[in-house]
Amino acid sequence: MKKLFFSFKVLKISNIISFIDKPFYHYVNYPNSQSKKGNDDPWGDVCNKIEHHLTENHLLEQYKSTLNSFRFTALVVSIYRKTQNYKFIEALNQSKKGLSIFRKTYGFELDKDSLENRVRYLIPLAKMNFVVAFVVIAKIKSIFKQ
Repeated sequence: MKKLFFSFKVLKISNIISFIDKPFYHYVNYPNSQSKKGNDDPWGDVCNKIEHHLTENHLLEQYKSTLNSFRFTALVVSIYRKTQNYKFIEALNQSKKGLSIFRKTYGFELDKDSLENRVRYLIPLAKMNFVVAFVVIAKIKSIFKQ
């Protein structure tokens, strides 16, 4: 989280940003990192903190669709986690609730260019409220992952 807000500060005060072809930063993914935690919604709190930061710095409107895209990705991750942590019906019910909250709170004003393809392809299913497909896909993915 600290790296995220440091990056925000750097981007905000930068005049020019360039990209390099070689990696100069090596990220170590620790077993207890945010991406490995077993809770149902590992990225929800991160989304809220980003929103708070953007609001404080009067940047929310500028980055709203990008943040919503990150929130949609977080929703997909949350649904996947729920399929791991609960039986099918409970995962389905909780996932329906999560999508309903997302839909009512954020709608589908998304920056599709900032989404991974595997998440982008799920947007039509979410818009149709076809949560059962999310849960079935996640259950199948977990079977093949084992």
